[in-house]
Amino acid sequence: MGKEKYYRLLYLIAGIYDFVLGGGFLIFYRPLHNLVLHRALPEPVIYFQVCAAFIAVTGLGFFYIYRNLYRNIDLAKIGIAMKMVYCVAAIWYATYAIVPLAFVIFGVCDAIFIILFIDFLRFAKASGKVPA
Repeated sequence: MGKEKYYRLLYLIAGIYDFVLGGGFLIFYRPLHNLVLHRALPEPVIYFQVCAAFIAVTGLGFFYIYRNLYRNIDLAKIGIAMKMVYCVAAIWYATYAIVPLAFVIFGVCDAIFIILFIDFLRFAKASGKVPA
């Protein structure tokens, strides 16, 4: 598999991951929150639902990157920033508070995505195909 196909597959997987995760928690927030997070829902639930919607929209951005790696490279940078915010929060709260294991698992997944996305940015820059 060539590098471009590899990165397209990476962003397809990331898009599915975030879109399904965010969309699932947005629509099925009550059963998933109880099943995965084992916590009472925040009141009002809009706090939780807006976060889930942002994750789903991030997944949509990854689909755009999948469709055109180089034209949408700035979305890759935004995706790194979004995932870094979550990782920092997950590490902070896992260190200084008791949080459900799911938060840590999602943080580890996002850390892996960050590393792979940075690798893509390096590849894209070296390819010379990034629009000015």
